[in-house]
Amino acid sequence: MKPIQSTQDAPPSTRNGVYLAKILSVTQDADAIYIHYEFALGENAGWATNKYIQTGQWIFSQRIDRKCGRKALQAFLIAITEPAQAGNPSPQHGEGRWVWVDVEWSQYQGRWFPRVKRVYPPNTYQPMAKDFCIATDHWGKGSNSVNHAVALANYSPYPVLLADTQEKNSPMNQYCEENHICVVPISGMPGDYMRPNGRIIVDRKDSLSELYHNFSKGTSWASYAVAAQLAGAEGKKLVFVIAVDPGDNVRCLNDLSDWQGRLPDETIVKGAKLLEQLKRYQKLFHNTRFYFVLRHAQCAEIWRLVCT
Repeated sequence: MKPIQSTQDAPPSTRNGVYLAKILSVTQDADAIYIHYEFALGENAGWATNKYIQTGQWIFSQRIDRKCGRKALQAFLIAITEPAQAGNPSPQHGEGRWVWVDVEWSQYQGRWFPRVKRVYPPNTYQPMAKDFCIATDHWGKGSNSVNHAVALANYSPYPVLLADTQEKNSPMNQYCEENHICVVPISGMPGDYMRPNGRIIVDRKDSLSELYHNFSKGTSWASYAVAAQLAGAEGKKLVFVIAVDPGDNVRCLNDLSDWQGRLPDETIVKGAKLLEQLKRYQKLFHNTRFYFVLRHAQCAEIWRLVCT
């Protein structure tokens, strides 16, 4: 009689193939070398850690026999050795490094196990955009999407962008996937985006109409006053990056004096009043800036600024 196979035990992906993995620990005894890995990218990022928390066993591991596994050991040592590195590294030298691991999935007594077939150097393959994809259905604290995003950021060697939870439908998500950036949703940030320990916080505006709606009335931008003060208290700048279209003819703050737009309720608005409010805002908070960029370049400009 076959054991009952639990779907809850299954990893998000049981695709046989090559995965980027981080080497967490290497131990050895007289008989063998034991290597513990964690998936660093894709749907399975952090899966081995979660299984260890649940079972107390590290499932994603490789045992290299000292007598029969000479080829496997040689492949592992090559994978963890940098081209300019001199001498012969020990297996422990691999701890904290990333390698590509050829994995074959199997089941035993209803549990899934990734078997390591071979290990390759980190420059052997390149990740794909889908390896950085996180679900956007729910970005609440403790959700599966957020936990997955945190695992990607923690275990992969790629840069991290902190994003406000309200930005789950932002075009920045696709930009980050395509440019190999790990997005981590968080709440309570003064703006929408920043790097860990970054000096600039970016607040993204989808249009001039949105900017007008947020700042046209003195009372409506009270929350942005708090955001500017919080950013200042942290020693950071708060930069607003506004997407504009060619027909807006706005490239800098003063261009707003000639701008005229239409709100969603068909109300015609003029930019002179908005310009007055934004200058009042900047006069109060010297750590704020307003950048106007063409829509297609907004995401790249946000990334450039947070990396400054």
